[in-house]
Amino acid sequence: MDKYQSQQHSNKSRRRGVTLIEMLVSIAVFSIVALAATAALFKIIDANKRTQAIKTSVNNLNFAMDEMSRDIRLGIEYTITINGGTICFKDRRTNNSVFYSYKEDGNGSGLGCISKTLTNNLATNCITSKEINITGLTFTGYGLGMVSYNISQPMVRINVSARVTVVDVTSTLNIQTAVVQRALNKSNLTAIDPSP
Repeated sequence: MDKYQSQQHSNKSRRRGVTLIEMLVSIAVFSIVALAATAALFKIIDANKRTQAIKTSVNNLNFAMDEMSRDIRLGIEYTITINGGTICFKDRRTNNSVFYSYKEDGNGSGLGCISKTLTNNLATNCITSKEINITGLTFTGYGLGMVSYNISQPMVRINVSARVTVVDVTSTLNIQTAVVQRALNKSNLTAIDPSP
């Protein structure tokens, strides 16, 4: 019995702990899994930063489109250049002429912006941020000063093309909106005689 008890005792003592080899293998497996999880986490963080940068640029472009739309909606006496690259109108709130156009950066970098010029200060300001590169801006007018449009309001369609580059990824944006004048231009209306 003594021998049997000593074998049981020695088997129990061997089962109590983990050998050095088992410990090293488990640490190696854990390290590989942790390394893979950390790499995936860093990729997710990087993708989130890129997405946030693109979202910020798109929000900036939307803000510029909203500003143009609001001003055009409240304007009168619209004029669009032949190539459609510039619109001029009178702001009925301030009676100033407002110009919106595409402006290329003067240093040859090929970067462009949407510029706004007011006749009261003649300063041209870019209303888009430097992070977004405007590549095209066109205005198309419908019913601007034409008598044949008896009841319809003047409408302007705005097309904007832009590129956003974040690190090494470039996204192309094409945005289009239509703006209708808020109040009817009474000079465009034709009186209709209700009598037969």
